Amino acid sequence: MRLFYLIISATLIVNGCASSQKSFDRGNYDSVIMITTERLLKNKKVKDTELQQLAEAYDIAWERDKTKIEQLKKSGGLERWTEIFDLYTRIQKRQELAIRVNPLIFSNGEKVILPVQNIQAVREEARENAADYYYQQGLSLLQSPDRNDARIAFDRFNLVLQYYKDYKDVHSLIRQAQERGTVHILLLVDQNPQLFLPQDFAQTLLSVDYNDAVGKWIFFYTDPLARNTYDYAVKLIITESFISPGVIKEHFCDEEKEIENGWQYVYDSRGNVMKDSLGNDMKVPKYMLVKARLTETQMYRQSAIRGKVDFIDYRRSSLLKSVPAQGESAFNHYYATFQGDKRALSQESLSKLRNAPLPFPTDADMIVLATNELKRMFGAILRDHQKIFDTNI
Repeated sequence: MRLFYLIISATLIVNGCASSQKSFDRGNYDSVIMITTERLLKNKKVKDTELQQLAEAYDIAWERDKTKIEQLKKSGGLERWTEIFDLYTRIQKRQELAIRVNPLIFSNGEKVILPVQNIQAVREEARENAADYYYQQGLSLLQSPDRNDARIAFDRFNLVLQYYKDYKDVHSLIRQAQERGTVHILLLVDQNPQLFLPQDFAQTLLSVDYNDAVGKWIFFYTDPLARNTYDYAVKLIITESFISPGVIKEHFCDEEKEIENGWQYVYDSRGNVMKDSLGNDMKVPKYMLVKARLTETQMYRQSAIRGKVDFIDYRRSSLLKSVPAQGESAFNHYYATFQGDKRALSQESLSKLRNAPLPFPTDADMIVLATNELKRMFGAILRDHQKIFDTNI
């Protein structure tokens, strides 16, 4: 067992070395640093060649990032600060690992210290400039009357939060950009009082959160007083409600089957009981014909609520589109009974006997079922026609 663990440990070390070497050859120096420092922190055996490779990768990565930062600072573009901050952050994480493994101790006792420099001030400068870059972009976009520009401004202000949890008035600007970028829509239900519908019908339909059905830049309201102005209104107009009477249909099926009904002796031509080869009396099954009538009953009742959905430009009071809408429900129940000998029924017929008769749903129950389906369809219509609201004004 001990030999097994030694083999496994040796395999992991070899794999780790191979992975580190491969990363080094590919110029992925941060991977080299991560792999080797992780093994050092776990007190795993690290060869001198790996320690040397770690030191080289650390120096090369530092020089590479330092050169890149100098080039970016000379470029003059304001967007450079985001990349500069990322580079300083990468250097900082690298140095934090260096502090934890310093000094590197070789097998001959030699010690090598990975250099650590204080970059706090320059990193903070880059963070401030990167945050200000996105902040100023957001402010500029927010000056535009274009709704899409407000949405981009929203994203830019949120990027500021990657650098500071609180930065100037960015939280207020995020709310402002969200307000400007959102399409505000009032949902209405026009219920004909002459139709058979429950008193809370409109409230039931509007109790659903239809915002889950559309994109994040569309927001539905059900209270007209929630805002002073709206961009659009969507009105569900109910024109018809229908409940059919309960219908019962019956279908009859006669079945018959021959079944065993005891036994009888086998007689020869002289009227004597015949014998088998062992001398026993010969017997054969006796059959009888049984019959039954299966009555299959279908109970059916239907309800429907029909109307249309009008998409309205709220500010111009103009109809943009009208879409038919309906919610239907059906009570459809089957059961079966029989008369006669049950043994005559097939397995399929026997399975139909499992259902028992049920009472028909009430008118109120049927309307509730249709209302639930109408809610589902209303949400689907809002989802499928949300491009109507995709405007920039």
